[in-house]
Amino acid sequence: MENTKNIQPADNGPRSVPFEPRKWNVIKNEKTANNAERSVVTNPAGGMSEVLMVGDWTWDWSFTTSPLFTLKKNTDYVFTFWLNGGENEQNTENCQFRIHNNSLWDDYNPFTYKLNRQYIKHTKHVAGWYRYDIPFNTGDGDGDGDIIIKQFQFISQYAHSAFMPHLPAFDALPDEPLPDPRIPQRHNIKFAGGYPRDSHWSHLVYGETAQPKPAPNNYHFLHDLANTDADMNEVLEHLNPDAIVDLIRTFGLGELQNMGVDITALLEHVDEDAMEALITGK
Repeated sequence: MENTKNIQPADNGPRSVPFEPRKWNVIKNEKTANNAERSVVTNPAGGMSEVLMVGDWTWDWSFTTSPLFTLKKNTDYVFTFWLNGGENEQNTENCQFRIHNNSLWDDYNPFTYKLNRQYIKHTKHVAGWYRYDIPFNTGDGDGDGDIIIKQFQFISQYAHSAFMPHLPAFDALPDEPLPDPRIPQRHNIKFAGGYPRDSHWSHLVYGETAQPKPAPNNYHFLHDLANTDADMNEVLEHLNPDAIVDLIRTFGLGELQNMGVDITALLEHVDEDAMEALITGK
């Protein structure tokens, strides 16, 4: 059991819970399709860091779990880490940090922090990595005396996510501007250049060196229409259900929304069979 009772607050701030990937559990067995592993990568300061890599491009839930932390009751703490990835271009991912009372097997109603799509504001951005400082109070739940047990999880679904501990060397690195807001997903170390080269939006990252796949059914013209005064909902309202599924697979819901498409109205025209094909990817 990890004992952090004696960690002292810095500058009168909250106490810090250490993030040590080597001590986190990566569960793999025949009954669990858990794509999670510990790995070593080059960090933004040029050194080497051990990270937790969680998730893939499927609907399988992937996760990794911390040791049990023995903390003081009714005390403010902060948990700091850096995240790379955690998003996909369809805006369909889940990327979460969870805090459980006692072990995760005892608590099915944890505090859940969504790390994708700016639900939780990051505190720094460097070389595609986003720093998060998650504050929490331990409360006065069950436990002996003045201590309480907590356990953390990182969870990822339909996205590759990499979680790295903070190092003092990172403090001196300048906070870098965020990527072009038209890019529908975050930098991801799974890609050689941080982003795919064959998506319809890859030119926003790589310029003329991008190698986009041609959009089926001449859908590429929708970007041109979106830059005019055309009502995108009127343009698309006569598509059949299969064409709508094809359209969503091509651009993703987030990109269609950026083009002015009413997603709710669009999905009203998708029948049960087409919706099943969209969800299952078949």
